[in-house]
Amino acid sequence: MSETIEPTGYLKKVLSHDEKVELIVRQHMLVLFGRILLPLLLLVVVFVGATGAKLVWSPDRPEANYAFALVLLPLIPIVWRYIVWRNHFYVMTNRRVIQVTGVFSKEVSDSLLEKLNDVKTDQTFLGRIFGYGDIEIMTASETGVNNFRHISKPLEFKRAMLEAKEELEKTMGRS
Repeated sequence: MSETIEPTGYLKKVLSHDEKVELIVRQHMLVLFGRILLPLLLLVVVFVGATGAKLVWSPDRPEANYAFALVLLPLIPIVWRYIVWRNHFYVMTNRRVIQVTGVFSKEVSDSLLEKLNDVKTDQTFLGRIFGYGDIEIMTASETGVNNFRHISKPLEFKRAMLEAKEELEKTMGRS
């Protein structure tokens, strides 16, 4: 890979001093959209209801303004689900594949490239159209399989993983 990605935040703490990030992907935006669809619809209903209340009641009545304050309630799960989605990502480095999840407490799962046995990619018809899919990483470690579900750019991620493994094997062969 030609460009270098500078790690930030929690990821910077997870990486070793000479480990380089090759690629970072998240679950596809459609996953986020699916999680916020219901609160988004509720937000629209509350807004339309508050607008109707403002039209029916006189604009001077404070109840109409309180109805608009209710619009803030559906925003809470929308913002929270975005934060959760944003903090769930997959990282491809020159040594391993890392999955990071969690907002306040973090869970990190990684697979060393040298233990990588096989990689399976699964893309549905819609996944091919919208650019998402599943990757199953089979390793020689105790856990055996890591599943990355609905990630964006699955083929690019798989290609980067295989190229990094090949480069690692060349480097290990020289030493």
